[in-house]
Amino acid sequence: MPDNYKELLSALDALIDVTEPVQTGLSNASALIWQNLSSLNWAGFYLVRGGELALGPFQGKPACTMIGKGKGVCGTAWQEDQTIRVEDVHAFPGHIACDAASRSEIVIPLHDSNGRVMGVLDLDSFLPARFLPEDQEGLEAAAKLLEHKLFNFQDAAFSQNSDAPVGIVDSGLGGLSVLKEMIRLMPGEDFLYRGDSLHAPYGTKTPEDVQRYTFANVSYLMERGIKALVVACNTATSVCISRLREQYSDMPVIGVEPALKPAVLHSEGGRVLVMATPMTLQEHKFAELMDRYGREATIVKVPSQGLMEYVERGILEGQELDGFLADLLNPYLPADSIVLGCTHYPFLADAIRKAAGGSVQIYDGSEGTARELRRKLEENRILRESAHQGKVEILNSKDSAELAALAERLLYGC
Repeated sequence: MPDNYKELLSALDALIDVTEPVQTGLSNASALIWQNLSSLNWAGFYLVRGGELALGPFQGKPACTMIGKGKGVCGTAWQEDQTIRVEDVHAFPGHIACDAASRSEIVIPLHDSNGRVMGVLDLDSFLPARFLPEDQEGLEAAAKLLEHKLFNFQDAAFSQNSDAPVGIVDSGLGGLSVLKEMIRLMPGEDFLYRGDSLHAPYGTKTPEDVQRYTFANVSYLMERGIKALVVACNTATSVCISRLREQYSDMPVIGVEPALKPAVLHSEGGRVLVMATPMTLQEHKFAELMDRYGREATIVKVPSQGLMEYVERGILEGQELDGFLADLLNPYLPADSIVLGCTHYPFLADAIRKAAGGSVQIYDGSEGTARELRRKLEENRILRESAHQGKVEILNSKDSAELAALAERLLYGC
């Protein structure tokens, strides 16, 4: 592979962030391709939207906005699901002349994890026969990288029926703390909870793995027919929320975030500890919160790797937990407030307060998430009548009687 394509692949891999929207990644990809390859007059993407290709991010002159399946080079590459390299576009049957200066063209299909064509990468040149076999090799490698970074998830439809359940995903059992607040605030709603204890914890996984697991669990819920989605995991919210909202743009998608604002307001310039997984603390969403509230209080990150596992094991109190929390918190104390930045941690609130000295104020975002869900359901006119007695179904990727009993204990206190 020529050196310029090796450099392009390296730049694409470094610049495209799996936590950002697909459009963002494609925009940077078109700019990188335009910057790294010579003799181009157009470089960009068309995305499958129903029965047509819709214009996506690109570099170059304004282009055709919609292309039918089987029409022109792009539509033909989509229909045949293969790369098409054309030395003279004017000799190509049914060529669509978006730019009369174009002489040669190459189009590469882009697929999701199920092999469905999600769009095409399209390059035009003002030179005839500009694209050689080595260009095809390099661009197909770039397309594979983009597929992995941007389209490695599944699609589905959602229900607009107000009687459908609300879907909730979490890395394990922690999201039950959010579910408790939603049941309290919306007793008439049905809830379908999907925990992923088989792959917990998410906070120590790569962003790519978190995205893959989360989208798989969301697809599972979509197949059951849900009307709204709550991502009841701080790590999954940080990594996946932009992509989920983009993929399911017509459905309410609610995430969770550390309750930093009320903690800062309470502390009045004091010291606020934020306990969360290492990934949550290093993601862009948390950096934005730090920028927003960091001038009003001293905000201290407390990476809490290993803490959520106590909840997954059903250890909510005792000497082992107390010792773990003492070792974890002592280097950061004293504190005025502690923000629980993982949905597992509210189940350990009493032990955390004890380890911190007893008088510290503890905040978590469960109530705020429940209020936002209710607001979104009302806004979309799919809030269920309160006269209905809501039902809850708890599912988990790790199927065991012990885990099911622990979930019941955490949710209902029994």
